[in-house]
Amino acid sequence: MDSILQLARSVRRITLRPKIGIATFTKNDGSEHMLPLGPPASGERINIVRFSYDLRGNLAEIETADGLSMEIEMPRPGQEPPICGRPIVYLDQCHWSALANHQYRPEVVPEKDRAAAEKITDMALSGEIIIPFSAGHFLETSALYGVKRINLASTMIRLSRGWRMRHPVRIRMSEIREVLTAEAGGVRLPDETPAITLDATALFQDRIEPQAGPGGFAALGNMIDQISTTQAHYDILLDPDRVESRRTSEWEDHLRGISRDAEWRDLSKDRRRRASGGLALADVIHEVMRVVSASRIALTPEEVTEVLVNSLADMPFVGLYADVLNARLSKFEAKWEANDLVDMLFLTSAAAYADVVVGERAATNYLNEAWNGRKEACPVVRTLGDAADRL
Repeated sequence: MDSILQLARSVRRITLRPKIGIATFTKNDGSEHMLPLGPPASGERINIVRFSYDLRGNLAEIETADGLSMEIEMPRPGQEPPICGRPIVYLDQCHWSALANHQYRPEVVPEKDRAAAEKITDMALSGEIIIPFSAGHFLETSALYGVKRINLASTMIRLSRGWRMRHPVRIRMSEIREVLTAEAGGVRLPDETPAITLDATALFQDRIEPQAGPGGFAALGNMIDQISTTQAHYDILLDPDRVESRRTSEWEDHLRGISRDAEWRDLSKDRRRRASGGLALADVIHEVMRVVSASRIALTPEEVTEVLVNSLADMPFVGLYADVLNARLSKFEAKWEANDLVDMLFLTSAAAYADVVVGERAATNYLNEAWNGRKEACPVVRTLGDAADRL
């Protein structure tokens, strides 16, 4: 154990080579300590062939199976990511595709969009802006395969530089916890990572708990969690194999039925708005139960409901989601598609926490409509040119 603790305190670089199944720990004196990772499964494609993390500079170098080399930022152990006032720009998938085309197929990019794509690309690579990717991008990227998948994924990795948006379910849990504990106290749980973060474990709904251990070994375990999780995410993003969609239609069928219900249409605008708030809170009932249980909040179910209803405006994402739901449900004949759930969760949470959000036409329209009444200008724009003008 003493030798492990000494290694944990003296490591300056950790390098994974999944293809040959080796992890190398480079110490401050330049010596190396190699550990086996185990060989990949027979026939398994390895998309990240080298992942090297410099602990002193908090940077990692990535090499892909296709010969691409990229650099990303990594979280500083025990510290919040250094955003340092940089504008945060969240892109809908179609705009990530436009940046990928700018990189790999510039001839298909409309001339009017080229200057904006160039500006945003340069600012992202130089670290002047942060362009996070999300679990929603993972889902939408799975519809592509082959060269298109690799081109899009490599663009996302290169320009996001390790930044992610926390999963919307976890963002709204944090908002719910904040308003409930402010009202009724309870156990103060550790703060969640910010909505925009370098923490690899924040990307999906279920958090990966860091490896436990004494002293420096716990810090080393957390570093290994960050490296292995990041490497796994990027390997999945870059996988060119086709994945069949398994999406279901229950969510959009349910909301389509509400918007076309005669009683719903007869409600006044004010009652429809309040009812939309109720629907939004019904969507988060599972997170409410988890928060109340974990924090041991001494409120009855009726009191919890009252606090949440009265606090919608204090929850940036949950409150905006309720307003977006109202805007969509008020358009009685509007089409509901399977991808609407992804847009409403990820674009809405991004609008609550990013400086600029670039969406497609329909999402831009309903987010701007739902934003009405807030003090700050709506961050949602329709084109890369509009985004570039705000930077």
